[in-house]
Amino acid sequence: MSEMEEGYRLEMAEHIKREQELRAKLGIINEKMKEPEEKLAKARMILLKAKEVYEKYLEELTPLRSDRTLIEGELQMIEEAKSKLRQEALYARGGGGMRPGTTAFVEQMNQIAGDPAEAQMKKEVRAADAAAALEALKKKMGQ
Repeated sequence: MSEMEEGYRLEMAEHIKREQELRAKLGIINEKMKEPEEKLAKARMILLKAKEVYEKYLEELTPLRSDRTLIEGELQMIEEAKSKLRQEALYARGGGGMRPGTTAFVEQMNQIAGDPAEAQMKKEVRAADAAAALEALKKKMGQ
């Protein structure tokens, strides 16, 4: 029976030795992890602060972007109106300075394409709908 006890003791001693080796390795690994973990925690804090700042500026910028879109739409409508007025003024002066035969060609194209006034009216209705939608969006974002 003493041989069995000796076998158990040897096996137990082997387990204890292996346990000590593993604990030593674990201690080394834990020590090596301290500095990178501290740096990781600092980096995380920096990221969180940066995210807060990003969200703050995004919150300030969103209504400005909306206003810019509205104004750009209005500018485009004004440019179209100016262009139309220039064209009408040219036609009123005598056909817009077109060469002979060009006026007939333009009239034929207008007949094929349809009434330019009606097309312009449809275009203006679409632009007004877009402007109204942008204004509604602006009001919604403002609330």
